[in-house]
Amino acid sequence: MSNLIIIDGTSYTCPILSIERKADTLYKYAERTEDGNLHSERIGWYRNYRIEVGFMTDHVAYQALYNKLTEPDEFHMVSLPDTIGMTPSYEAYFAGIADRLIRVKGSNQYWHGLGFDVIARKPYRT
Repeated sequence: MSNLIIIDGTSYTCPILSIERKADTLYKYAERTEDGNLHSERIGWYRNYRIEVGFMTDHVAYQALYNKLTEPDEFHMVSLPDTIGMTPSYEAYFAGIADRLIRVKGSNQYWHGLGFDVIARKPYRT
């Protein structure tokens, strides 16, 4: 599967091995009383992803994506594959960025297994 990842208005076409979509919820407070009932106030639902990218033969495109993911900017505007089409752009940050060197041939290095988390800044549903 080859899909598009849009970060700060730039499209990154890469072979996507997997996308794990998580609808995480956060609470202002959540407490259980002695009778076992949960009393809580939900802040909202957050659109978070774990993306695993496959092997890319275009080293320049791979490095551009890696550089974007590791920029020092705190938040980025992202749009990712959704059930139908792409998500609307939303603010997020990247975490858990990792890949591995699988081969060195002469002066060429081949990296594989790029994976990263996309964590929403604000809830998309409240």
